[in-house]
Amino acid sequence: MDNMIGYHFVGKTLRDGRPVPRNGVTLKHDGPLQICESGLHFSTRIVDALNYAPQDWTHCCKVECSGVGERHNDKAVCRRRRTIKRVTRARFERAAAPAQADYDRTEAAARADYQRATAPAWADYQRATAPAWADYERARAAAWADFKRARAAAWADYERAAAPAQADYDRTEAAARADYQRATAPARADYQRVMAPAWADYERALQRLFD
Repeated sequence: MDNMIGYHFVGKTLRDGRPVPRNGVTLKHDGPLQICESGLHFSTRIVDALNYAPQDWTHCCKVECSGVGERHNDKAVCRRRRTIKRVTRARFERAAAPAQADYDRTEAAARADYQRATAPAWADYQRATAPAWADYERARAAAWADFKRARAAAWADYERAAAPAQADYDRTEAAARADYQRATAPARADYQRVMAPAWADYERALQRLFD
């Protein structure tokens, strides 16, 4: 494929951390080419390249690319990319300001024309779909009411079915807790006797903070 002219935006370094090449320097990539994964990327239109600019971009670069591989509508990847010229962000934004203002005005007018042109069709759409939407809302409300009734009945059945087992568990757990309390009572008493002097010492030490 013939060489292609393209553009890309850079920050203080390239995305892989390498220094931004000077004008006239050619970067080379020897590995596989895959858009968004590996290779040297570019766009043939500046407006497309701007969509992929890093947030802190400092320069827009015009480049000559060869060994071009995969291409999408708004970007491509290549093996060799030579920097032709770099433009600073400040200069780029000054130059782009009038064109941006023209674009904004044109886009606003086009959007207004579009909305006026599509308003009748949108009104027709709403009128055509309104009855079906009302039917859908009624059907959904009825289905939700049926679901809640069925859920309430199922929960009541669950409660009734589980009640004997819950009662058995409660009785077993209460007896086991009483056995545990009786079995551990001597150990708790021993613990409290051992710890009482230590707690008293600790309390006295804290109170000395206020002497």
